[in-house]
Amino acid sequence: MRIRKLAVSILVLSFLFIVHSSAIILETEKIITEYRLGFNDAHAEKSATETGYPIRATYYNTGDWSGVFIHPIETEKWDFSEYEYLAMEIKNVGDNSVKVGCLIANPGMGTWLPAKYHCNYETIFLKPNERGTLKINFRRKPYDAQHLKKLFYMKGFPAFDQDMLTIDPSNIIYFIIIVETHKNNYNIISKLKINNIRVGGKYSSDEKKQQCPIERFFPFIDTFGQYLHRNWHGKTHSIKELSEKIKLEAKDLKTNPGPSNWDIYGGWKNGPKLESKGFFWTTKYNRKWWLVDPEGNIFFSHGVNCVGYGDITPITYRETWFQDFPGYKQTFKELLTEEEGAITGCYTGKKIICFNFYSANLKRKYGDYWKEEHGNNCHQRLHSWGLNTIGNWSEPDIYLMRKTPYVVGIHFESKELEGSEGYWGKFKDVFDTSFKENLRKRMQEEVGKSANDPWCIGYFIDNELNWGDNELFFAISTLRSPATQAAKRTFVNDLKYKYGFIKNLNYSWDTKYCSWEELLISTTIPPMNNYIKVDFVNFNKKFIRRYFELCRDTIKEFAPNNLYLGCRFGSGKIDPTVVRIAAEYCDILSYNCYWKDVSKMKLPKYVDIPIIISEFHFGALDRGPFHAGLVYVENQVERGKSYMDFVKSALKHPNIVGCHWFQFMDQPTTGRLLDGENYQIGLVDIVDIPYTETIKGCREIGYQLYPELEPKRNIVSIEK
Repeated sequence: MRIRKLAVSILVLSFLFIVHSSAIILETEKIITEYRLGFNDAHAEKSATETGYPIRATYYNTGDWSGVFIHPIETEKWDFSEYEYLAMEIKNVGDNSVKVGCLIANPGMGTWLPAKYHCNYETIFLKPNERGTLKINFRRKPYDAQHLKKLFYMKGFPAFDQDMLTIDPSNIIYFIIIVETHKNNYNIISKLKINNIRVGGKYSSDEKKQQCPIERFFPFIDTFGQYLHRNWHGKTHSIKELSEKIKLEAKDLKTNPGPSNWDIYGGWKNGPKLESKGFFWTTKYNRKWWLVDPEGNIFFSHGVNCVGYGDITPITYRETWFQDFPGYKQTFKELLTEEEGAITGCYTGKKIICFNFYSANLKRKYGDYWKEEHGNNCHQRLHSWGLNTIGNWSEPDIYLMRKTPYVVGIHFESKELEGSEGYWGKFKDVFDTSFKENLRKRMQEEVGKSANDPWCIGYFIDNELNWGDNELFFAISTLRSPATQAAKRTFVNDLKYKYGFIKNLNYSWDTKYCSWEELLISTTIPPMNNYIKVDFVNFNKKFIRRYFELCRDTIKEFAPNNLYLGCRFGSGKIDPTVVRIAAEYCDILSYNCYWKDVSKMKLPKYVDIPIIISEFHFGALDRGPFHAGLVYVENQVERGKSYMDFVKSALKHPNIVGCHWFQFMDQPTTGRLLDGENYQIGLVDIVDIPYTETIKGCREIGYQLYPELEPKRNIVSIEK
């Protein structure tokens, strides 16, 4: 890391405000003028000739993140304890959209990302030539941290009662201005102009006195599953209040029955008339990819994931957290279950007691027939909200009512590729017989249900697999696997066929294997040369091709009338080779995109195929839950606006044929069993009450879905 030193001080502004470089600097704000800079995969300079002390920064985006460090110079730390936030003006002077973040660090955070402890982090998304204010409100460490160990297995914690993502503002050692790297800006230079770095707001020590004392903190979750020690707009306080909210929503749904220009599937009944095939299909019409519904109408898949009964949360080891816990009451006994399935933390590999607060609240609303009533209400809600698709991870009981088009996620177990790794687990060995056999068994389960159902758009297989970051990934993972691995035996057999004798391979690879058996047993990767790279690249392509070919063929065997929607690529970098091969077999490619919009999303050169955005969301911290999810916004109003902006960008993209919000309801306040996620990402809260601001955004864009897409005339339709 290279560091340049610059002078340090803080200008105190004693007047009411001044207008400075298009930003209003308040009386309560102080500009930071002197600091020293450090770089990670970036370079920056301070311009002394311009007002506002601007920094001109260049980010190279060759790794996971690029950043400019801002350090104090005369002291080892900054003391911002009197202030409530750090803010700055940023202008994107580059040619590509960027997601810019600022991470504020205490000692112990280190210089790695992502970071969870001793830091605050917020982001802003900027299009080319766009400017904006990045503001980071200080989330402070608790005034008494003795009980922190009692809170665990949650991604987010009460703001005053956590150690994760909190700081001591009196001990700030640096902050980093970051450009997050993803597949759309990898190896593409980003440029920013950063101005008016300042602290502001007046923090009073009296605020600490308003925090809940430790001795009264537990329990901190109420009987509805909400945070107990805070009020917010929309919080439910009683059964009576819940009943009133149910009546208000029923009136709202009656007033807003849904778009009048939709056919029964949610397609554009007044739009161009294409071939009616009785099932969903894709076409390129007017230089844009579309879905076409069974009636032959253009269809944009505007949907939401996880339409169902909510996630369970662990109760074991946390029994004292819950006030008036409903799980011990006879009415809700069915929702108190013994489960396993945690992939991280103290619950991994254990059977523990769990409870579903969301389902409990549905039962409070609808009584003994709550599942059926909730299912019917979901379909009514979706139509009223301008949504026409039930997305992935949803309940079959609901989507098989066949009132709203849907997609299905296919998941199955098979032999793993032992030398691989990934956040959600190892990659499957596509050469092992269990891959094809178990996938076929899983698809067989869809016969008589979703398979060849006109309401079923199609199938995803898997989710956010680790495809590696280069064209050698599967070859390397295979050679690192044991000799019994089917993929490794296939690879070695391919090498035998090419080279004949081991001495020929040794000559090309510059290795010293005594036999093919020794190569099979070895798990060491030889030093790379051009011959090895060619062999690795060829096997890598073979592995990828076999995955998509088996998935496509299996879907078409059991559901020839439904679409293969791909594997739900994650937001990280995907090697172009993977995308090119996937495009040969998938009807539609799917991406989980946690960005502000998809206006700059690009496929590899010469790849032209429809895309579904299979996940996106925005979250805020102004309504109870402790974590805002993967894309933070300031509040619920901004959340609704961000929703509209994202969907608009998808509608205008020539390849995108749909986008699905993740997810229908908030995650449990105390974290879901799988991994502790407790994000504020629902269209409804844990009590099943809609977030009105986000629903307003859904409706505004949903009711105008097809006028946004009105095609030009006299263009021939070309089927994909």
